[in-house]
Amino acid sequence: PVQFAEPVVSSIVPSATAPSGGARVTLFGSNFGQGNGLKTVQIGNSICMQTIWTADSSVICRTPAGSYESLSSSLPMVMSVASLVESPFNRMQFGYLAPIIA
Repeated sequence: PVQFAEPVVSSIVPSATAPSGGARVTLFGSNFGQGNGLKTVQIGNSICMQTIWTADSSVICRTPAGSYESLSSSLPMVMSVASLVESPFNRMQFGYLAPIIA
């Protein structure tokens, strides 16, 4: 049988954004597959609004809105391709920046 390697995320740029959602975050790594089909990026318990495949080694995620509980905390960012999910030991952390009130 044919076996494929699980996706591995090695960096996220930027690693934190405003909680309003819709920011473009690029994931870099390996084994992201070919084309846009069957790819999901999840931040904490929320799925990215849009996932755009750019190469086997990079994917762009449009972030979902962050919740009050997610502000100033680190959330796991998980990449999956079809049924292959990134190992829990390799998961990068992402954060939502708390608003600054002046």
